[in-house]
Amino acid sequence: MSKKIHMDASAMDFSGKFEPLYDVISPLRVLLLKKRDPESYAAFAALQTHLDKWKEEEGWAEEHRPVLTLLREKFGIKELEEEDLLAVYGAFYTNDFSVRIDNGVDASTGLPLRCSTIRLCFALSSMLSNECTPTTFRCIAGHHDGFRHDIRARRDIAKGEGITLCYEESMLPNLIRKERLLKGKKFECRCRRCLDPTELGSHGSALLCRECQAPMEQTSESESGTERNFKCTGCNGTSKKFAQVRELFLKLRAETDDLLNDPERNNIASYEQFLQDNSSILHPNNLLMVRVRYRLCGMYGRQPGYQVSDLSPVLVERKLRLCEQVLHVLDRIDPGVSVKRGMVLYEMHLPVIMLGQLRLNVNVHSRATAGREMRRGLAALEKAVDLLQYEPEGNSFERQVFRGARESLQPLRQFVEASFPQAEGEEEEEEKK
Repeated sequence: MSKKIHMDASAMDFSGKFEPLYDVISPLRVLLLKKRDPESYAAFAALQTHLDKWKEEEGWAEEHRPVLTLLREKFGIKELEEEDLLAVYGAFYTNDFSVRIDNGVDASTGLPLRCSTIRLCFALSSMLSNECTPTTFRCIAGHHDGFRHDIRARRDIAKGEGITLCYEESMLPNLIRKERLLKGKKFECRCRRCLDPTELGSHGSALLCRECQAPMEQTSESESGTERNFKCTGCNGTSKKFAQVRELFLKLRAETDDLLNDPERNNIASYEQFLQDNSSILHPNNLLMVRVRYRLCGMYGRQPGYQVSDLSPVLVERKLRLCEQVLHVLDRIDPGVSVKRGMVLYEMHLPVIMLGQLRLNVNVHSRATAGREMRRGLAALEKAVDLLQYEPEGNSFERQVFRGARESLQPLRQFVEASFPQAEGEEEEEEKK
């Protein structure tokens, strides 16, 4: 017999870590699958729980006991054992991931509105191993399409090569990313990127040596044994203790999170100030800097006072340099099909085209040089459209950028090909460059 239970949302208290009236929903759905859909329940029950490791966290089991009481007393599931409930939570925490719920675009700035997130768990894709430069990526449709989940290859995958996903945010330094994986997924990542102090040549975790301006990288395991400190790769005379760097990175991670999510500081001045304040501490390619630059790429040309018609040649150059710096890092840590790279390439095509036109107008460069810049801008837009097509249908900022990019591609192509035709052999020369 079905039983209707009224849940008063106004009575829920979200000021703490857990709210039993809300946190009961997911385990209740799983428990109901036992009778309604045994096959789906079996798939969920087969997921890794790391239950022993979760229970080692002080207070973890106790925090979930109010849900057990609620399920037994209010929902009448008297036979439910605590271990079974904790296993459900363990499976969720180990295998779920957050997804952004898009709220569209701010009409005044052209930038995405602040979004909420939800947690999703898919039994089949949970079987894929983590790799921080993975061979596949997720495509999650919006809630109107039931959060349909597709896994797509980033690139050609060789026979025998692993089919992998990245469980964490890719634009985080190794130290933070590995710590989050250990805390949130209960394993130590030892993928190729995590074991490389240079993060595949990106210097995404590097400090800046004050003596010689070279990157300070974490020493390799074979070099340093148990304690992996940060050492200058240039003069070899500067080093920092791991604990000091960890404290610094965690502090700056919190600062960047606050900055990126604070509507009051969602402006170019605040973002540029953060970069300036940390330019003598962090290497320019450090991912804590890159994630701020990534957002800045889209601000120039959109925010009031910095819209396309307002940009001076100096600011157009600034936008281009930001895009080039971010793309340099993403090409190493996020290669293949990547919506992030697609967004940066889209933002980059505009300053390239604008600078080509400016230089042609003032006769600083020859028409042939301007033509090469125009074709570079066109190539960036073509690649952006190619990458952004994988953003799921919906109202996301990235999907709206894709629509605009696709519409502007053909007119730009016609303009460039008509105004700057390539001489014989010139295309081959440009490809070499």
